[in-house]
Amino acid sequence: MQSTWRIHTVIACVSIWSVFVNSSFSLFNLSSSTYMEHPKTTYLGDNIIECKDAEGYLLCKERCNNDDSCAGFGLYVIGEKKNRCCTKFDNLNPQFWSQGVSYTKNSFPSSAPVSVSTIFRGNSSFPYNKGAMIENLPDGRIAVACQAGSREGASNQRILYSILEDEKDTKSVWEYAVETSEYGKGTAQWEPILFLDPKDTLWMFWSEGLSL
Repeated sequence: MQSTWRIHTVIACVSIWSVFVNSSFSLFNLSSSTYMEHPKTTYLGDNIIECKDAEGYLLCKERCNNDDSCAGFGLYVIGEKKNRCCTKFDNLNPQFWSQGVSYTKNSFPSSAPVSVSTIFRGNSSFPYNKGAMIENLPDGRIAVACQAGSREGASNQRILYSILEDEKDTKSVWEYAVETSEYGKGTAQWEPILFLDPKDTLWMFWSEGLSL
């Protein structure tokens, strides 16, 4: 028998990190690497894994992606050695390098599956949405909340929440956590926090005011 969840709401002065994808509220996992570019910089030391001539950026990046010991690479971009690339164990001790560019790898967990599920998209009623919060429920469903309104700080800015049956559910019904402000008209609701306590009661905290 599936549990029925009720959100208990509490006003508090809180803040939470926000998640955005093209003005949408999305669930996502990443399983790739990104690279920070360091123009005209090399990193010296006993740190070279392997150098290859005429490899170029894309092949060198792929080689570094597939090597857990690779922290980055240096790529010649001008001169006789152009497109020669060296992967490295670390990027420490930066030095000026007129012939190339170095890249530092920022890795995400390789075990994380790649998936994106849009669960709220701005519309004519709520073109502004921010302050995304996600909480897993014991029965496998997902509780989500965000602040939304015509613009940031508008008098109609309210906390919306929904409970998704699974990550493929993109048609969940969004509801007001509290339809009207506790403090009257002209007061915005800000930055929801969802918290599942040890007794499996789902709580929502947020703040109210003319500004955060």
